[in-house]
Amino acid sequence: MSNVSEERRKRQQNIKEGLQFIQSPLSYPGTQEQYAVYLRALVRNLFNEGNDVYREHDWNNSISQYTEAL
Repeated sequence: MSNVSEERRKRQQNIKEGLQFIQSPLSYPGTQEQYAVYLRALVRNLFNEGNDVYREHDWNNSISQYTEAL
């Protein structure tokens, strides 16, 4: 069970950092293809977090995660 919590904590940290980056004026340091991979990973993390909080019956937070992913 603690492994799942650690995975989720890492995912939440990645989401936080990813959202901060895409909202900043900085340009991505890699290629366009690498940026696309980066964005797909961020969206996947947002959907997975949305699924987890949905299963916890946190409807408002799940909607927020799904909306941000879209």
